[in-house]
Amino acid sequence: MSPAIRQLGRPPARNAPRRVSLLTHSALVSLDEASGSVPQALAEAAETVGFDASVLSVSKEARAPPPRLEFRVRIDGMTCSSCVSSVTNSLTALDGVETAQ
Repeated sequence: MSPAIRQLGRPPARNAPRRVSLLTHSALVSLDEASGSVPQALAEAAETVGFDASVLSVSKEARAPPPRLEFRVRIDGMTCSSCVSSVTNSLTALDGVETAQ
């Protein structure tokens, strides 16, 4: 098993950033609330690179301005680190997306 896949199997450190995950088949996406991006656009971004996706939850981040929304996206079909990279790149290419972890 590759070191990258082994690392994904370990529980994250308490304050570690969350990532597009093979283990949970999900991504945490943060975007500027004023960007105009909609939840469906996040799922479509993952689908354009070959994965089934759906938005599981939306929450408002309680950080300093600008207001940001945080989306949990379920992504089915990822099998390797290349899949994770493709999904991450596709999500971060959307207008307003600040992080896709």
